[in-house]
Amino acid sequence: MTRGTVSGLVVMAAMLTAVNIVHAQTPVVPAGSGTSGDPYQISQLGHLVWMGDNVSSSSGKYYTVQNDIDASATAGWNAGAGFSPIGTNMYDAMYSFAGVFNGNRKVISNLSINRPNQNCAGLFGYVHHVGTVKDLGVAGG
Repeated sequence: MTRGTVSGLVVMAAMLTAVNIVHAQTPVVPAGSGTSGDPYQISQLGHLVWMGDNVSSSSGKYYTVQNDIDASATAGWNAGAGFSPIGTNMYDAMYSFAGVFNGNRKVISNLSINRPNQNCAGLFGYVHHVGTVKDLGVAGG
């Protein structure tokens, strides 16, 4: 291989990695309508991103985890800061999680969050007093 070929391959690999990281953070609307009888079905990282992006409309909505979720891709998100928490403000209900999140005894593993100077950091940064998170395992984060 020539030096130009190697450089081109390195650039192409970097571009593909960047595309994958951006794609991984893309919100994906889950199946379900958010009612107690038809909760949103959370089964992938994109669903969790969607929840964070739509936390202001979480009040009274229901979410159920369908399967274990490997969140190891979050390590490269947001310039190393990782996953953006679901609910980020304890002083404003509009930015707090206020739904019912049933972990269904499933596990979210390898979630990366590196925000040492941020309050309300975690998978759920802040759960409003009317919100519930239950039966969820988090491992290896």
